[in-house]
Amino acid sequence: MKSTSRHAAIVTAALLIAGGALAGPAAADGAYDATVAGFSSPTPLVALATSSTQQVVVGNLPAGVGVYALHCKVPADPRQPPTACDASTGSLAYVPAVAAARASLTTPLKINGEFFGTNPNPTAGPSTGESVDCRAATGNPRSTTCAVYILGAGKESANPAYIRFFPTVFSPVKPDRRAD
Repeated sequence: MKSTSRHAAIVTAALLIAGGALAGPAAADGAYDATVAGFSSPTPLVALATSSTQQVVVGNLPAGVGVYALHCKVPADPRQPPTACDASTGSLAYVPAVAAARASLTTPLKINGEFFGTNPNPTAGPSTGESVDCRAATGNPRSTTCAVYILGAGKESANPAYIRFFPTVFSPVKPDRRAD
């Protein structure tokens, strides 16, 4: 009799553990990842139109963590944070931190081939900005002028676990710019 009770308790415990593992919120316990247009970092986003909207998909975002997605000029030292980012309507995506983990979420991001770039995080006074042409050749076939950055927000902004980088490559400019 004791053996049957112990066996029933073990089976019940196993079912509870298995059921908990299949529950929805637990799905957010996997590894964080973010993609743009279905591509993983650091895959370049190629053949982009002069202006297009791409979907940013964030998976397994932990509780208390938010993220930004921005399209920026790549700094001369690519290990440095971007200082000239597109601030036009729809070109900045922000996912605020919430108390619960999130298994998956999608947000649109407008990616422009040309923009007036401003510093998204100025440290010394206001940002003056600059005109950015992401289609300009860099002279290095291994680098691009611009990229989509996905960064942690707030206290997680410098956490490398949340940084994703997607170089952007635009279709060539047509001779008749009216269709650009």
